[in-house]
Amino acid sequence: VEASTIPEFSKPVGDAGVAADELIRPVTQVFPLKTISAQRAEQVVKPFLSKVGGTSVPDDETRSLIITDFGSNLRRIERLLEWVDQSPPPVESEFVDVKNMGAADLAGRVTQLMAARSKTRGSTAAASFEIASEDRTNQLFLVGPRELLDEIKGLIKRLDVPLDLVTETYTFRYVKAERIERFVKQIVPEVTGQRGFSTAVDADGNMLVVTATPDIHRR
Repeated sequence: VEASTIPEFSKPVGDAGVAADELIRPVTQVFPLKTISAQRAEQVVKPFLSKVGGTSVPDDETRSLIITDFGSNLRRIERLLEWVDQSPPPVESEFVDVKNMGAADLAGRVTQLMAARSKTRGSTAAASFEIASEDRTNQLFLVGPRELLDEIKGLIKRLDVPLDLVTETYTFRYVKAERIERFVKQIVPEVTGQRGFSTAVDADGNMLVVTATPDIHRR
């Protein structure tokens, strides 16, 4: 019998699913859905149906998906639907104080690192949370599932560490301190955020006061 005709003679299976002796036979199974729509479920399973003979029929009224395929493939599709048809985790929100960096700078770094993490793992975690900075109070506002928020807070804790800032005064004999200040701001990247690097000029004494990390002072 041609495989393209299997919907005509497939055997319906009950709630128990496909039995061991039905793995090589064409069967029809109804999958009731809990959280996703029948249309969405059909989009998920279509690439996994047998190329010849495998069919799916969404029933929006009963919120179920009717699939006809060989028994062995239906078992795989059943596991796939169980994984997809799950309730999303509840979304929570939380403010996090930032002590040693600028909130906006830290928000950008966390977002970048989470995106790199998701790309490596092949997941969509980066799209399942939001992070915003409140510059006035130097806080971060996090929105997302609790498990993901805890991971982000751990990352924030590792990044928001004291920078061991040192204040040094530089006095010049021949060049103006204002010129050196402009030059320094061009060559020193703002790797420490707005709270980690600052300069002030004393025009009368032709001095430049710099607060930065020892590494930036050496540069």
